[in-house]
Order: sequence, then C-alpha cells, then structure tokens
Amino acid sequence: MITERDGLHGHVTTSPRILVVDDELTLRRMLERVLSMRGFDVCTAANGDEAMARLSSEHFDVVLSDMVMPQCDGRCLLEAMRAAGIRIPVVVLTGYADATDLSLVALGAAAVLGKPASVDVICTTLATVLPPRTAP
Repeated sequence: MITERDGLHGHVTTSPRILVVDDELTLRRMLERVLSMRGFDVCTAANGDEAMARLSSEHFDVVLSDMVMPQCDGRCLLEAMRAAGIRIPVVVLTGYADATDLSLVALGAAAVLGKPASVDVICTTLATVLPPRTAP
C-alpha cells in the first residue's frame, strides 16, 4: 500500500484517497460516509471546478464523479483533468447510461456506472481501477 505523510498532522495514511464529486449534498455525504467505512480516505467536491481546484493542490488515487452537475459536469472535469496531465482513474456515475458511456471511456474514464449503483458495485469498481497496492 502507498503510505503518505500528512504535513499538517504528521501521521501516515495507507488508505487510497478518493475525491467524490457530486452536486447533490445528500448523496455526496452518503458516499463519503460509506466509502470511509469501506477503507477509503474520502474528500468531496460539489462540481468539476471545485474538483479541479482540489486536484491541482492535493494527491488523490481515484475520482468518483457524477456526470450531470452545474458549471463543470463530469465530462468537463474529465477533459480538464486530462488536459492538465492528471491521469488518475476516474469512475463516472450517470443516470443517463447510453452512448455517453463510450464517449466517456474514449475521454479516459476508467469506468462508467449507471445510477442507481449499489455501494458494493461502486466499491468493487473502485478496487478494480485502483492499482493493487492502493486498493482497500
């Protein structure tokens, strides 16, 4: 597992860091709570712009992003990440699973999951796209 020293608190973390991006506060908080209980170090962002700000200044192992959000949606976030050279895996959640899936994968999404997706499916997918040394 990757270990990383936290400069503010001086402790070492071995959990994979995930950035959950969703404009729905209730879903964002639920994912944060459940994924934390499943062994992830979870941070959140309300949209793609906020996510890019965090990705520019913090290390994450994977991004779990909603597709439809105001300002900068999942596609915009994925394009911005790739343009900035950020190559970590991105799993996209969408209520509009169709041809969008292929276009998101073509942009570099590691996986596209239809909503609603069970926590087990989300966790299995995250573990699949993470390098073996960072999977919980």
